[in-house]
Amino acid sequence: MRELNLIPYEIKQRREANRKRKIYSAVTITFIAILAAGLISLKFVATIYQYKVLSLQYEINNKKKVNTEADALDSQINIYTAYNNKVKELTSEKIMISDRINATKQYFPKDVVANSINYSDKNGIVLTAETTDYNSIGILAANLQLSNKYKSVRIANINFNKDKNKYTFTVNVAY
Repeated sequence: MRELNLIPYEIKQRREANRKRKIYSAVTITFIAILAAGLISLKFVATIYQYKVLSLQYEINNKKKVNTEADALDSQINIYTAYNNKVKELTSEKIMISDRINATKQYFPKDVVANSINYSDKNGIVLTAETTDYNSIGILAANLQLSNKYKSVRIANINFNKDKNKYTFTVNVAY
């Protein structure tokens, strides 16, 4: 058996139209809600990425500063290394002046007393000394010359002091 439909056709159409309107409204509201949620989530993700970009830029700037400081330190290290190498080169190739002056001490006879020992690049070593024995002057000059450490040894002058009974003399030593 079939049921009898007693609802008029117009009411049925209105109900159907209302139901369709409600469905369309629900679909539209749902679509708008989904679209709004998507836009909000995109905005949130964009904000997160902007924060990450700013964070990375800050890190890059810090690393640039560190690199600049490292380059400056490398430059200073290179300057100091070059300076140290130059000092080593100079000290290894040249005999120290104090060593040359001290080396002359071993050639002094016992009665010769040094008053002054001067050094200059131009003149070499200039020895001024005193002795009571005239022959000690020649012995000192001969000892220095025979050592083969020096190019030439010359007695520059000899003076006799009658009050002290001593000879004062100057010897020029070239190397």
